[in-house]
Amino acid sequence: MRLLITLISIFFFCSINSQTAYLKTGFNTTTYDYKNSLGNLNDNVKSSNGVFFEMGYSFPLETSKRSRSFGRYSRLNFKTALALNQYNATGGNSIDNYEWDTKYLGLRTGLEYFVLGADLIALSLDGGLGFEFLLNGTQKIGGNNYNLKDSKEFNGLYITPRVGLNLLFNFSNEVSLTVGHNFSKAISASKSGEESVSFENNQLNFGIIIQIF
Repeated sequence: MRLLITLISIFFFCSINSQTAYLKTGFNTTTYDYKNSLGNLNDNVKSSNGVFFEMGYSFPLETSKRSRSFGRYSRLNFKTALALNQYNATGGNSIDNYEWDTKYLGLRTGLEYFVLGADLIALSLDGGLGFEFLLNGTQKIGGNNYNLKDSKEFNGLYITPRVGLNLLFNFSNEVSLTVGHNFSKAISASKSGEESVSFENNQLNFGIIIQIF
């Protein structure tokens, strides 16, 4: 709870001088990298789908002459956002079937650079780091459910480096729609015990960007 309050405080403090606000949602396809107490990978764990929601702000770092195609975002921007992600997986064999359903809440920060712009379309690359923690999660084995908040390898702080590509459609000087793809990896910042879990995630996102200054 203390970490959540800190993340929210940072988010609203940064929003004071924000230039654009955005809201994104979409689909996660997550692959678990799970190692048991012997250090062996579990090859039966398969990727599964989930959803995500992201709310953030973008601040210009480049102040050259602006245009409709690049200017309201600036060529180079710093972005910060709160994100809620589902990282899910399935697995099993002919005897046992199991799955993980998790929700992680976190703060994302990064840079976005516009490499192509026109009156109606713009293209950008972005990358950065995220910091996430388990909000809630369930492990299902056969007919039994287990709370992952009691599982040390799923808890704690996760660091999530990320890269992405975004295509923006400019409907007016104030509003754009965006579609993009991100790749990220969630790595535990504090390994606890001999078991370990990390996630590789491909994200297809859709969103709206609104000029607010």
